[in-house]
Amino acid sequence: MQEITIGEIIQKVRIKQNITKEQLSRCICSVTTLNRYETGERVPDKFMLDAIFFRLGKETSKIDFIVTEAEFVIMMQRRKIEKAIFQKEWERAAQYLKEYETLKKTQFNYHRKYIVQIQGKIQEEKESCGLAEECYLQVLEASNKEDCEEILKNEILSKEELEAVFGLVRIWRNTDKPKFQKYVKLLKLYMDKRKIPASYRKSRYSELLLLLSTAHKEEMNYGIAYEYAKEAKEMLLKEFQIKHFREILEIINEIEEKKGILNKEIKDRRKKEIFALEMIEKTDIEVLELEEERKWQSIAKHL
Repeated sequence: MQEITIGEIIQKVRIKQNITKEQLSRCICSVTTLNRYETGERVPDKFMLDAIFFRLGKETSKIDFIVTEAEFVIMMQRRKIEKAIFQKEWERAAQYLKEYETLKKTQFNYHRKYIVQIQGKIQEEKESCGLAEECYLQVLEASNKEDCEEILKNEILSKEELEAVFGLVRIWRNTDKPKFQKYVKLLKLYMDKRKIPASYRKSRYSELLLLLSTAHKEEMNYGIAYEYAKEAKEMLLKEFQIKHFREILEIINEIEEKKGILNKEIKDRRKKEIFALEMIEKTDIEVLELEEERKWQSIAKHL
C-alpha cells in the first residue's frame, strides 16, 4: 500500500476545495513555504499543521506524529493558559501567556495570533471592550472594522481568526448593535459555507444560534428568534452540552410568554431547570466532571 505524505494530503484537499495557495497560507506562512510542504521538501510542525488543517476543515487528532520537546512544552503551556481561562482566573492566565511568549519558536505568526487572541479573550472577560476589540482586529489583521466584512466573505480563517470573529460579535452585541446585527449573520453565512472541523463546529455552533436568536429578538423577529433558540436547545440536548443552555431557555421563555403559550406549569418547571443550570455553571467541572455529567444527563431527560 502506497504511503501518502502530509504534504500530499494538504495539496489534494486544497485542490479539491478550490482553495488557492494564497488563501491557505495567508498570514500564517509564505506561499513558498506552503509549496515546500506540499512537495515534501519540508514538514510543517504541529502548530502549523493545526492551522493549515483547520482552514481545510480537517482534524489533526486522527494523525499520528511525533512532536519535538519544544512543541511539547508549548502544548503544555497552552493547556495551563486554557485551564486558567476556563476557571476564570484571568491574572493567572495572563501570567501563563507572558511565559508562553518567552518560549522557543513562539515568535512565528501563527503563535502570535494565538497570543493576541487569548489577550483579547482576557480583556473581553474583564469587560475592557475597547482593548479586546483591538486584539481581535489585530488577530484578523484588519486595519479597521469595515475590513472584517471582506475577510469573512473572501478569506478562509484559522481557529484563532474565527475565535476573534466570535469575540467581536459578542463585544458588538453590547457596544454596537448595527454591527452586531450585521456580523452575526455574516458569521452564520461563513460557518455554513466553509468547511469547519467537526469538533469546532460542535463546540461553537450553539453559541452562534444563541447570538442569532438574540439578534432577531432585538429586531422583534420573534418567530425566527424562537426557531434559532429551539434549534440551539435541541443541539445542546443531543450533545449533552451545558454552555449557553440557560440563556437559550431564557429566550424561549421570554418569546413563549410574549406569544401567550407559556402556562404556569411550564414556567415553574423551566424556572427550576434554569436554576439547576445556574448551579452547574458554578460547579468546578475539573474536579466534579463525572458528577456534573450525570447531573446534566438527568436534567436533559426532563427537558
